[in-house]
Amino acid sequence: WILSYLERRGEMGGDAGGKRKDGGGGGGGDQKKRKHYIPGRGRGQFTERMRKGLKIAGFEKFKQEGIKGVLVSCDVPKEGMAQTEIVFALTDEAKVRYPQLFPAEEEKKPAADASDDIEKAMAQEKKDEEKEKENSIFSFIRTDVKGLVFVETKGDVVDPIELVQGFIAKVHECGTTKTKYAVRVHPIVATCYAGVEEIVKTCKTVIDKYLSKDMDSKTYSIVFKKRSNTDMDRMNIITKVADLVDKKHTVDLSAPDRCILIDVLTNACLVGVADNYVKMKRYNLLELTGQGAAQGKGKAA
Repeated sequence: WILSYLERRGEMGGDAGGKRKDGGGGGGGDQKKRKHYIPGRGRGQFTERMRKGLKIAGFEKFKQEGIKGVLVSCDVPKEGMAQTEIVFALTDEAKVRYPQLFPAEEEKKPAADASDDIEKAMAQEKKDEEKEKENSIFSFIRTDVKGLVFVETKGDVVDPIELVQGFIAKVHECGTTKTKYAVRVHPIVATCYAGVEEIVKTCKTVIDKYLSKDMDSKTYSIVFKKRSNTDMDRMNIITKVADLVDKKHTVDLSAPDRCILIDVLTNACLVGVADNYVKMKRYNLLELTGQGAAQGKGKAA
């Protein structure tokens, strides 16, 4: 009886060990499914699966001049899906506003014979993909912060302020959005290193264009947010930037005509401009579509 018991126990142990080795109960299964998101301070938000289609630049690019685009906040860890859906949504808006950037698609070539060289076909497909990347009006820049993605607009034709405002206006009018994971969108018109002097200098160029003394008087506010940064003093930056605005423009925190958006991400600063920011629910897509209120009621309940 004892020998029979030990034999059965040994067989069970061998089976269990085999199952663990094959990924049954020990969690050692197919690791490919676990590589869509890499833990860390947001550095893993773009995997090889998400690279295909558009170029992705490193975080240091934010410290260059002339960077424009759209900063998107989203759920964690849905950055990859948020960046994909927001590009689709912005592309639809861009096709309406900038049709000259989207020439008619070329007629498809007839299907190749089975005898054609497969390697040549693959090489041509790769070449076409690279050409599509180069011609795209959008690309990505790593934010190195979880829950944030940045879509860069290339060229001088696309105005991120106009693009985002058009997108937000349609969401507000229809009460629906084509996005699921994107939460808030900020149009960005300038970036710099996150030092006090650099931020003030960059904000001056933005204010000279969007809140100049030659413009009709407007009400304004300054919205400052920082992430993964403990050195920057919020009120110090707001005060210095407000001193740059001509006195004909007055501060209004409840319903300003125009907002200067300052987003600090680690050691980079992104400066944007948004009209009717408070009226449009601070450009929060969930609030504009009523999903934010519904979620809040559900949580409260």
